Amino acid sequence: MKKRLTKNEKEIIKKINQMQKRSIERMRLKSIQLTEISQSIIKKIDDLGINGYYSCNSDCFRVSQDIWKESLRLSELKSLQDDIIQSFNLERSKSKK
Repeated sequence: MKKRLTKNEKEIIKKINQMQKRSIERMRLKSIQLTEISQSIIKKIDDLGINGYYSCNSDCFRVSQDIWKESLRLSELKSLQDDIIQSFNLERSKSKK
């Protein structure tokens, strides 16, 4: 039987949820930025081909890493959230026995 969370437990879950929302918004914005960078590169390839000068310092790598970091953070936060909820429920059911 699933137990209800206490007020403090709900606050912890709420804080994690807020962190997830901030992280997902950063990931969304970085994804848009990567799309714009990619579209610019594609246009340059189409327009100039091998005659163009291509940057070895393109933002593609940095922005891709930022997206990966946010994805990792979201994964870890979700795992933490699941573990905490499970822990709260287990602790409560042990204390009731």
